[in-house]
Amino acid sequence: MEGQGSLASGPKVVVSDDQLLPLIHPQQSRNGNIMFATKKHIAGTEGTHNYVVICQTSLGLVAVRHLNDGTYRVRVEPSNDEASAALAKALTRNIFVDPSWKQPFDQGANGQNRFSTVVNGDELHTAVAQAVTALSGNGDVDGEPGTSSWEAALNAVAAVGSTDRAELIARLRDNGTPGVNSASRWTTTTLVEKAFIFNPNN
Repeated sequence: MEGQGSLASGPKVVVSDDQLLPLIHPQQSRNGNIMFATKKHIAGTEGTHNYVVICQTSLGLVAVRHLNDGTYRVRVEPSNDEASAALAKALTRNIFVDPSWKQPFDQGANGQNRFSTVVNGDELHTAVAQAVTALSGNGDVDGEPGTSSWEAALNAVAAVGSTDRAELIARLRDNGTPGVNSASRWTTTTLVEKAFIFNPNN
């Protein structure tokens, strides 16, 4: 998959909506509400800020970046060292033979407390499902349940086909998206949602 269309679903891990923070289905977001209720800018190890937040709980968050070669980097940021230890119990087990989850403070992580893995489109659903399950492990989540699930956000990422901020802002300008003059201040999560909503081909 080259980042377009629906995700190919692998084996699904079922996580109920009441375990997650509010998430609004893109097709229900014409009023301008963001897809996921977050103001977080996720820089990543390379400082790109090209990450979309998919889910957040009291243990941390999971974000996705679409890479240029059609693969995806899934990044889990623990909320603190205690959460990191809890998440490690779930995210040290390989979901694929290769790649496995990179661990916090690995060489090349620039001292960052994060887990990450690179997957193709067929593996993306499974990888994010594992991360969401790990984040929901203690049953203590912030906020109220939303009207949809993390899968809506993931499918929007796949449909838009990019998480590159410069590319997304250019698209929004071309589409005449309302408020686009402030787009440089929007989170990448918001940019992706608006690119999905205001796509003239939708």
